[in-house]
Formats: sequence, structure tokens, C-alpha cells
Amino acid sequence: MITTFYNGISGVKSHQFGLDSWSNNVANVNTYGYKSSVPRFETIFERQMDTISFNAPTASDIGHGVTVASNDIDMTAGSYVDANDSEYNMAVQGDGWFVVGTKSAITTEGQNNSYNGIYFTRDGSFARDESGYIVTSGGEYLYGVDLGKVSNGEYKTSYNNLTIEESEKKDIETLTSTDFNTLKPLQIPDNVYYKPNITTEVKTSINLNSTANINMIDKIYKDVNGDFDVEKFKKTDFNALYNIDKQKLPLQEGDTVNIKLQTTYIHDEDYAEGDAITYIDEAIQKLAGDAINPSIKVNGSEQTFSTAEDIYDYLTTNDITGDIEFTLENEYIYSISGEKGFKSVGEFMNLINSTTALSCEIDECRIAFKNSSDDTMKIQFGSSNYSFLESLGLKDFEYINIPKEEPLVTSKIASSGYSTYVEIFDENGGKNVVKTDYSLRQNTNNTDKPEMWDLVTSVYSKDDTEYKTPLSDSIKSVVTFNDGKASIDKPIELTYINNNTQKVSFDPVGVNSNSFTSNNKYEIS
Repeated sequence: MITTFYNGISGVKSHQFGLDSWSNNVANVNTYGYKSSVPRFETIFERQMDTISFNAPTASDIGHGVTVASNDIDMTAGSYVDANDSEYNMAVQGDGWFVVGTKSAITTEGQNNSYNGIYFTRDGSFARDESGYIVTSGGEYLYGVDLGKVSNGEYKTSYNNLTIEESEKKDIETLTSTDFNTLKPLQIPDNVYYKPNITTEVKTSINLNSTANINMIDKIYKDVNGDFDVEKFKKTDFNALYNIDKQKLPLQEGDTVNIKLQTTYIHDEDYAEGDAITYIDEAIQKLAGDAINPSIKVNGSEQTFSTAEDIYDYLTTNDITGDIEFTLENEYIYSISGEKGFKSVGEFMNLINSTTALSCEIDECRIAFKNSSDDTMKIQFGSSNYSFLESLGLKDFEYINIPKEEPLVTSKIASSGYSTYVEIFDENGGKNVVKTDYSLRQNTNNTDKPEMWDLVTSVYSKDDTEYKTPLSDSIKSVVTFNDGKASIDKPIELTYINNNTQKVSFDPVGVNSNSFTSNNKYEIS
């Protein structure tokens, strides 16, 4: 009877303790950093009845009630509140506590350490007092490890002779190996200045899409001063170009371009002996290649010959007086491959200049065909791919007059290009900009040829918003895509002068050189 009475009392007392614990949790529902308690219970050690055999097949134990086993702290992470109330608010993620206490809570005397007034809390609502110490709302000081990175109000992200990565590793080693006795109240100066890190290396990520960002060539192919770089444009393949309507020039491997020149030479004076021979000889020499459909008019009477040499023979064996006019035609065939082949704009221009009586030049954003002689000249274009001539604004299979000093020009030409701007810092914290211009040199056009981009990289002052005066030499390089992998032909090392001489390396393919998509969108990263 008495055992029954005491068992009931133990249950009432134990569950009262549980109610006390749970009510305390409810009371602290709005307390920052509070960790709830979990009361746990256990049975009181049982005894065996003497009147029952120890070896009996049935249980013979009699219990003595229940008691409190523990009141555990639940370390489950709570919800994090907005830290905007104070710039010093903090939170512990995972296991751990903030160490707080009085200003001299940890003291060392000889080999003995004294801990008076040390507390642990999860409440991260801190503030800075008038002396710069980080304190709780109750005035206790926040204890921590001084890494020695703030000196005379200047914050250093790295240690002397160590990189940022090496300094971060050293910080972790210091924090994990610090003796508790070395903790001290954390103090922040009134003004902390962030010591700048000199930028020594730049790696970029850019998506190069040869079918996008189309602009006129004078906006794409630029020199270091931002002016149209004609020589750079001449290195560009025709398959990397677009017309004025931003449509790709449809010139394919194996296509041909035909040019016929009809040149009329006129001499309106009587010839002294030998003059006609000299004049006609010089005229014929002006024409490269084999002339076709040669004709001659002497005093208005026209005769047709088989070759230019037949005209020469006729004029040298007859006594010619009066006006003389003769016309010769020459045909030139150029292809994307093979003999007299070309790929780039410059190669095409060189063929025109070396094999015809024309002068081929770049006129703003167009290709110009000039008649620099005193003779009457007509030109006729033909191609195995008519749409190529049409896209350049050239008439197919019609003779077009080329007056002296009035060139025949194509429509304006465009291409794909990009520019990137990356801020860098000098030793004084001054900002400068690494500017890189990307221009398409060679497109794949679904062939086995790699896509190629020309790069021009320079350093400019951040105040030079028009990028007219570089602080460094301009480094020219080429990025090539082979089997989806980007590679650069040489490293880019920039030396620039802004008060002091600084150096920075630029790597446009340093982050990830393997990323590309099938529609010619290449990522340099």
C-alpha cells in the first residue's frame, strides 16, 4: 500500500518538472538564440520480491516509480531573423556558441587560469559600444581571436608575402588551433580602411556567338585608339562577314567569283613612225592574262581580231594615221580554293591588284574597285553563287562603268564582335579597366575549319570612358575553338603604368575551356 502511494507521488513530481520545462520553452518563444529544453524521464531502479523464486518463469520485479533523467538542450537550428537591425548582428550555423563575459572574465596568473563571468549564448544580436567593443544587449563582451589583420585602422586581407588563398588557410589554422585561454574581447576601431589587393590575374567568362551582335566592320575591327583597323579586317575570312542587312555572306567552299574587264584605249593623234608600236605595246602590257574579243577602230572603222597580238601585228605592219581606239576584254576567275584561290578579304584584294588593271581598296565599310588609269573601263561580275554578289550589292552579268577616280563599291559589310571590361585595382586601390575587343576572323560554316576570334587587350584608366589612351601596350592574340575546346595562341601579360608600374595577366580561357553549343555559340570562360 505504501509503495503504491510513493509511486504515484514520483509520477506527479516528475511530470511537474516536465511541465515546468515546457512552460519555460513557451515563455521564451521570442527570445533570440534561445534553445529549448527537452525533459527526459527514467524508471527508478526496481527490486525483486523475496517470496518469488529467482528462477520463476514469470516476472517478479516491482517498480518504485519514475524520476527525472535529464533536461536536454535541443540544438536544432531555429529560424534566422533579418540582420538589418544592426550591422553587428551575427548567427551561429550548426553547433557552437558565442563566448561572452565581463571584460576581464579570462585571466592568467602563472600556470593558473581564472574564468569568472564567462557565459555561452546563441543570441547573436550584438552592438558596438563607445569604446569599439562588441557587446550583448546586457553589456557582456564578445570574446574571440584577434588575427592581427587590423592595424592602425587598416584592414589587410592577406599577410605579407602570402596570397589571399594562403592567408585564408592560415586564418583557418589559427582559429582551429587557438587555446581558449587566449580569447579576448573583440574591439573594432572607429574607422577601418580596407587595404586594396593588387589585381595580378584576371580570368573571364564570355559567350561568343558568331551569329549575334552584328555591327558594321568599322565598329568591330578597331585598333587600340578605337579607329577602324583596315589591316585587321583584311585578315578576316569572307565566311565571317555579313551584308548591310546583317545576313551572312553566302560564299561557300568551292564557289568561284568571275571578273571581266573591258578596257578601251584611245589615241587621237597621228602617229610618227614607231609611236603606234610603242603605244599599243604599252597598252597591251597593262592587261594581265589573256585578252578576249579584241577589237579596233581606226578613224571610226571597226575591225575584230582573235587576239591582242593580232592587233599589235596589224598596227605595226600598216601605216596608221588619225584616231585609233581599241578595246580588249580580260576574264579572271577566282575561287575559294585551288589556283588563284582566296579565303580572306586581303587575299581577294591582293589577287585583284596583282592580276588586273584595277586597284582594289577598302572604302569605309566597303570594298572599292578603282580605275586609276586614263582609259575607259567597264567591269562585269559573275559567280557560281549569284546570291553572294547580290548580297554585296553587285550586279551579276552586266557591265558596269568605272569612271576614273569614281570607284565601284560594294554595299557596307558587317561582322560579329564583342567587348569586355574588367575592373582591376592597383596598389593604392585605384581602379583601372582591362578592355578586350573580340572580332570574328573565321567561321566554321559547318566545315572542319575551326572558329577563330581576334583579341586586342589593353589596360585603361577608369576615367578614360572613351578608351582612347591605353596605360599599357595592346596585346593581340587569337582564340581558336577545336573540338569544342578553346585555346589561345599566347599568354597575355599586361604591364601598365599608373603612378607605379603594375603587371596583370589576362586569361580569357582560364575558367572553363570546354563549353560550347552546336549553334556556334562558344563560351570562353
